[in-house]
Amino acid sequence: MRVILRYCLATGRRRSAFALCGFVPTHSVYFRLIATACLLFGVLASSCAGAAGKEIVLSDEALPAPPPESRKVSKEEAPQPSENKASHAEEVEPAEPVERPPLATDDPLDALYRQAITLDGRGRPLVSVRLMSGQATVRVRARTGGLIVRPRPFSEEPKMLVRSPRGETLRLEMTAHSAGQTRSFPIVADLVAGSSSEDAVREVVREWGMRERDVRLETVGSLFGLGGRVIDNRRVLVLLDGPGDARWAAAAAEEVARYMNQTPVLHQVRLARPSAVISVYDESGTLMAKGDGHLSLEADDGGIIEVLAVEHGVGYSWHGREDRAYEGEIHLAADDRALSVVNLIPLETLLLGIVPAETFASAHVEALKAQAVTARTDILAKIGTRHFADPALVCAETHCQVYKGSDASVESTDAAIRMTAGEVLFGEDGRLVHAVYSAMCGGHTENNEVVWGTPPNPALRGRLDFPAEGEWLTFAAGISESDLDTWLSKEPPAWCRLASMGSASRYRWERRISLPEIDRLVSHMNVGSIRSIQVLGRGVSGRVTGVRIEGTKGSAVVRRELPIRRLFGNLNSGMFIVRTERGDDGLPVAFVFQGGGWGHGVGMCQTGAIGMAEHGHSYRSILRHYYNEVTIDSLY
Repeated sequence: MRVILRYCLATGRRRSAFALCGFVPTHSVYFRLIATACLLFGVLASSCAGAAGKEIVLSDEALPAPPPESRKVSKEEAPQPSENKASHAEEVEPAEPVERPPLATDDPLDALYRQAITLDGRGRPLVSVRLMSGQATVRVRARTGGLIVRPRPFSEEPKMLVRSPRGETLRLEMTAHSAGQTRSFPIVADLVAGSSSEDAVREVVREWGMRERDVRLETVGSLFGLGGRVIDNRRVLVLLDGPGDARWAAAAAEEVARYMNQTPVLHQVRLARPSAVISVYDESGTLMAKGDGHLSLEADDGGIIEVLAVEHGVGYSWHGREDRAYEGEIHLAADDRALSVVNLIPLETLLLGIVPAETFASAHVEALKAQAVTARTDILAKIGTRHFADPALVCAETHCQVYKGSDASVESTDAAIRMTAGEVLFGEDGRLVHAVYSAMCGGHTENNEVVWGTPPNPALRGRLDFPAEGEWLTFAAGISESDLDTWLSKEPPAWCRLASMGSASRYRWERRISLPEIDRLVSHMNVGSIRSIQVLGRGVSGRVTGVRIEGTKGSAVVRRELPIRRLFGNLNSGMFIVRTERGDDGLPVAFVFQGGGWGHGVGMCQTGAIGMAEHGHSYRSILRHYYNEVTIDSLY
């Protein structure tokens, strides 16, 4: 193998060299040595040959990122119970991994489901973005020309394509739909893959073994090369094991919540894909083509594709539909309810529709550059870590990042993206930072584990949004329960308060909810009329980690910042105190939430970034302020 590798590298066939690395287990030391050596040699070879230096030297074509790997860890692998408990190890049956449908490299549907980055013909990273799902009918048209439609062929049929006339709107519908199959498992631990986490994995297995519960290990994420360095965002999920059906998953999540003191996230495993016949009709209603569960569209002149009535903001107050335009390819695939619409697009082009949708396009250029770097980093860090059961890597909603298509492009944000092309954030461990951000921190950012229950991330540490001096030194170590009332009654000189685009009503806010209204909001919890709301814990910024609701019929506990905010009618943030207004009889008549900030508060404060930029800070200074001990590097 050494001889073949040497030949591949010497002749510039780096992709072939990396393909050979695929024979070595990706978790082994040998793989890392080979991959690193090949990458370094590739960079030197490109330099000597005068190459552009922007080639991706390791892709999913060259070295496929391992598919999510699953294995069950039985109670045999955990320490045995103490002597006063009966041993049950001999009762455990050998566990089989979760079976998944095999991937075919020439199948366009498999390409969408592959949880790995791909490349276009020019060597640029391509990202698949789910624009919407569950659609009964989809209408599309090319903006300046016609459409090329490529339906996925049925068995034994040859590949084909059809063309629509210039400017014609096509209607896509489905028949013979069959929902797929998924299993759901509560995540009891989420750890960085690699030897450094082995002890932590063993400890989690031991803990659940002592509780007489089996767990399953699932490797997610991706391994790819970009700009001469290996990008590894793989993680090991420790999942509570069981049947995986919806009823079991809900009960298992409640059980896990009692041990973890927080509601766990459910990890979905796709066992069988949904299927359907997708039909394409022209404006007269004539059938043009049919696809087996998938078809793709592109503009015949390489231009813009318009998707009509795109559904957006699902689950939020701004839920609606609007016509949107997209570069790249549009793919339609059957989902569990109806049709999913996916945009396959180069990363830098994708950013043109994300950055202006996520911040003020009129903001200071240094703030826009900071936003561009975080958006780019966040996308790459999420490759293979989300939407496991979907035919896309990320979505176009706030769950990932808001993406409004090519018409959202603005020259100011386009320029910021160009000026930072390829730049991303790396943490102390050499891995991409999970570069999350929120609208306004309220003067203090938050630790990631407080909001999402994930392991503490060294780059995502909560801190004051301004230099601690004078009276503010009290809050330098965090905002305690006893300090929060004082903190919220003041307006410390945080960057998000000083920004010209900052909103005083977002920085500090108050919301009164009457008893009848709050009873309606929590009626699904079956606790009766509310008598008290008690905060159970707070993070470093004062954001809540849990609340106990006492009612006339019982009590309930809600954990994690976002579920709590949504429970009370979408509060602005979790940084709040709650007061009870009582009537003459001493019973509650309303609850008043007094708070600060807008959003979860982890990572970069977008309004704070604008404030820093307006006071002379560069985008690099802004990023180093909000992300702890990070390096800013260019991948291409």
